[in-house]
Amino acid sequence: MPISDDEWDSGKQWDDIERAVAEFLDAVEPRAYAVPELHDLLADGGTVTAPETDTWCDEEDDEPERIDVAPMDVTAREVHTAVLDLRDADYLSSKRIETDDGVVTYYRRSDSFLG
Repeated sequence: MPISDDEWDSGKQWDDIERAVAEFLDAVEPRAYAVPELHDLLADGGTVTAPETDTWCDEEDDEPERIDVAPMDVTAREVHTAVLDLRDADYLSSKRIETDDGVVTYYRRSDSFLG
């Protein structure tokens, strides 16, 4: 299977879970998600509204883009491994955030991969 430009730049061919995580986080950039949130979304499927982007055009009737995620057979451990592999390849950035539930690590698309 051919590899994408992002896989080329990361130096690693991604498996299906890594690809799903990467494509989702690319679509919702600059939002960040924790592994449990990613796992729930990938395991159950769902629809997420993409963040609004700054544009130079005056298109007032544009509806926010909806990102559909198909459910897949995936465990929380597999999502965690995929996220760590993508972070280690510098595709994702991570940050530990203090929340009401304690410290949570969030992941989002790395600035070095934004085009």
